[in-house]
Amino acid sequence: MDLIHEDVDRFWEIWQTLPISDLDACAKVLEEEYLNKGTAGLRDFWRLRIESGRQLADTIRAFPRYYASLQATCVNLSTQEDSIRDACSRLNDLVGQSPRTDSYFLIGCMNSAGTVSESGLLIGLDMMGRSESAPLDELGDWHRSVVRPLDELPRLVLHEYVHALQETSTPKTLLANSILEGTADFVVSLLLGRHETPHHQYGRIHEADLWVEFKDEMGGSDIDNWLCQGDSATDRPADLGYFLGHQICAAYYARQSDPQTAVRQMLCIESFEDFASDSGYDGEAPVANSK
Repeated sequence: MDLIHEDVDRFWEIWQTLPISDLDACAKVLEEEYLNKGTAGLRDFWRLRIESGRQLADTIRAFPRYYASLQATCVNLSTQEDSIRDACSRLNDLVGQSPRTDSYFLIGCMNSAGTVSESGLLIGLDMMGRSESAPLDELGDWHRSVVRPLDELPRLVLHEYVHALQETSTPKTLLANSILEGTADFVVSLLLGRHETPHHQYGRIHEADLWVEFKDEMGGSDIDNWLCQGDSATDRPADLGYFLGHQICAAYYARQSDPQTAVRQMLCIESFEDFASDSGYDGEAPVANSK
């Protein structure tokens, strides 16, 4: 796996003279010098997440001190490279695959830590800026809850790498989308250990009630109450569909005798409804949670 960071390097070269106080001028520089000159990965991230130079400029202007602090994060990117490669190699060994997949490290507009395109894994380092010195007071509640420290980068890259390996039918329901995300979360937990996130902490406390609520909606196509919520969730953590998808996968894994076969099956689900049924999950923490 090639770890490509030339877009990040170019962003910080531009940053030195970026006219942040002038929206139009800032947007123009970002579009001409950062986005237009980007790698294949950045061009995909531009289309999928950034949208425009103006959108990126707007975000930088909203959080200028936070963005400035990201430079120190990016300088230390190389400290995580061995761990990233090791995590992805462990998954390759587990499932018996070794596809050619590049990972692009990018600066985006605070709306995506990562996604996958035909070019490879697209990783938004702007969502990896948590540190003791980072000015998180500039951010809203949701951003403060989801930005991560750089040492969690291997988990993020592995999560997206799982998505790159998934060969499933197109997810059309809340259940399908939750299992897709839950698969990635579960495999990361399996290989790198369980990690506390707001939706997992809340989910374990309220698991049975969440499952009752989720079952009423899981056959539909509306994911708004469970996934991709951003700062729209107000009374509980966002993205609890990740948690329930993880629990379904953990329950399925606990029922299988061969770990390699179990994970392979998770990566090529044909019927999400059958997979959920075969897992036996019914709102109780599966045994695989403790593995």
